[in-house]
Parts: sequence; C-alpha cells; structure tokens
Amino acid sequence: MSNPFFQVSGDAQRALEEFSLEFATSLALADVIPWARQYGLYRSSKAIKTTFPIPISAAGYKEKTDNDVLRSLYTRSTNVFVKDYADGVAELARIVEAPDFIGWVDEPSRIAQETIRQPNLLVATMLEANPNLGLYKNQNTGADAAIAMFSTSHPVNIFDSSFGVFDNTGTGISETTINSALMKTVFLKFRTRKGPNGKTMRLRPTTLMVPPAREQEAKDFLESDLDRLAFLNAGGNVQQTANNRWKNVVDLVVADELTNDDDIFFLDTSRKIPPWIVQDTGSPEEIVFDRNSELYKQQQKIGVKYVLTLGVAPALPHAIERVHL
Repeated sequence: MSNPFFQVSGDAQRALEEFSLEFATSLALADVIPWARQYGLYRSSKAIKTTFPIPISAAGYKEKTDNDVLRSLYTRSTNVFVKDYADGVAELARIVEAPDFIGWVDEPSRIAQETIRQPNLLVATMLEANPNLGLYKNQNTGADAAIAMFSTSHPVNIFDSSFGVFDNTGTGISETTINSALMKTVFLKFRTRKGPNGKTMRLRPTTLMVPPAREQEAKDFLESDLDRLAFLNAGGNVQQTANNRWKNVVDLVVADELTNDDDIFFLDTSRKIPPWIVQDTGSPEEIVFDRNSELYKQQQKIGVKYVLTLGVAPALPHAIERVHL
C-alpha cells in the first residue's frame, strides 16, 4: 500500500504515517469473520464487470455408443458488477499538529474492521433480498425463468424438465427452534438433492449460519451432550434425555450482519459449489490528503480516505438451504 506524503510538516506527516500503519496492522489482525469470502467464490480483480461461466453439467458414465455426447461445461453465466465504497477521517491540521493531539483514537482499527465486514454486509443483504439467479437466464436469447436464489422450483436440469425440481427454502420444516427434527430434515434434503445428471450430489451440511439472536440457542443445541425428548409416559408428559448425535456436527457461524432473527442458513462448504460470488480489488486504495490537497486548501484539514471496490452476486442454489423458524 503506497503512502504518498508531500510537503507536510513533521508532526502532521508522522500523524498520517501512524494512521496508515495502524490501519494496515488492524487490517491484518481484524477479528471479524470474513464468512462472505470464505463460503463464496472470491476473486480479486480490477474489472468493472466480470462474467463468471457456470458449469451446469454433472460427471457420470453412460454405456458407450457410436454417438457418445460430450458434455459442454459452460452454457450459462452470471455477472458481477462492482461499486466503490469509501470511508475515512480528516481533521484540522493545526489540531493534528498541536502538542496535546492524542492520536486517532482507534479509528484506523474501526475502519479496518469495516473493510473486512463490508462483503459480509452486502452478501447478508443479498441473502435477505433473495434476488433472481443469473443461472436461469439464457445469455443468447435473453429468456429468463426468473427463479430466485431461494425457491421451491429450482430445475434439477435446466434443459430437461423431466428431471423435476428441488427446493432450498426449508420446505417440510415446521420447527420454531434449532433441534433434532430440524437437523434430520435438512440433512435428508441435502443428501437427496440431485444434480443435472439426475443423481444425488452427495451434499452434506457442514456449516450453520445464524443471526446474533439465534447464537445462544444454536450453541445450546450443538454443544450439548444430551438431546432432550418429550413424550407421553403413563398418561403424563415427562422429559427424557438421549445422547445428542448432532453435537458439533456442523460448524456454527454467527453472522452479525444478518438482520432477520428467524432465518438461518445451512451450507455445504466442502464441495466448492459457491452460493454467491465476491469480487474486490484486494486491499482498499489509500488516499492521503496533505497540505497540497484541495481539502487543506479549502478547509485547512489533512486526512486519509480508503476506497474499497467491491461487488457480490448470487451463484448456485444447490449447497445452501434457508430455513425460516
């Protein structure tokens, strides 16, 4: 990261250098979980628009014939458009240069935290908005089936309706809490989900992502040795206990950026079937406003601004399930 400092007084220059150094250190040590980058397809690029080809074919052997058909891997695609996001601070040069200036009061660290969080915020907003998938739009004809990311009518094979449909909306789940019955249903849905060749995709939930309001509930269930079961015994309701076979079966991620307290998400992150795409330019651009800048000439201020170029888009629906509790 370049730090251009020109014709700034010694005190002001050191203050700007300290801000930049503290930001870089905080960015490296940020304790925000970058789940948007970890669980989606992440790419670093300076392109304004990127087209990602989507493979919709599934491998599988068939008996050889005289006219074997070879599969085309990329017949659909989705686009990611990036935008610029900015944050920064500025202060009067005379205040920064004053002997009693106490520093930037952890502001570089806070900006660094939000740099890591921004993709999470955009993906969380996208998940809750439930946009249509580019997967179902024919780029050649413009025809669009207009099927959302979470839907009950995802085609198993978009070129052959005889393969049927699948849903990833928690259909068949009536539970209001995270419990064994919910886990059984979700695991069954993943395990029986079919790919374009009509065969099961061998999916298995590896991650449960919950909003902050569901954190303790999820921990109580996933970290408990015992699973409480209610049933009738001799005409009365009693509580029995059994071993909790769901203990630590999935990784728990508390996504602070989710705002709907009743929606949770199961993902299979082991199969590399990305439910979304994140693209950025890597580290944000750092712009230093010194005494030569218009900011100083107009307002007598010096400061630092960071510009993050970032875009997200939904990708494939197969390895994610939204459950409304």
